[in-house]
This record gives sequence, C-alpha cells and structure tokens, in this order.
Amino acid sequence: MAAHGFPLHSARSQACVDAQCRTRRRVVFNADDFGFSPTVNRAILDAHRHGVLTSASLMVTGEAFDDAVEIAH
Repeated sequence: MAAHGFPLHSARSQACVDAQCRTRRRVVFNADDFGFSPTVNRAILDAHRHGVLTSASLMVTGEAFDDAVEIAH
C-alpha cells in the first residue's frame, strides 16, 4: 500500500501490458519547499529547467517567499 492507503498498482495499471498503454503513464515530480530559502529556490529552478520537476508547491511562510514569486514570474 502507498500513502493514504491507496494501492501502488490498480487493476487498470496491471491490465496495461501493451507498449501503447505504458507510454501513456506519467510521473509528477513535485518540489514542496519552493520559498524555503534562496538556495532551495535555485535548486528547484534548475531541476525544472532540466526537465526533472513538473510542479512545485510554494511555502507562503518561507523566508524566501518573495524570491520564489519573482522566479516564478
């Protein structure tokens, strides 16, 4: 079981055995510390620019919130 009690493999994913089905799977890599510090912000930006990250969550109470907002624009 994965987090929150959801199974890691659903019946649908186990039924996908052909190549076409496998190519439709997606993975989302989320950075959850955007705004924590300028160093973390730069690392998140670098990971995004290199195609590693597909999303980020902004820490509105982080010390580098304004820096993160500037980077995001």
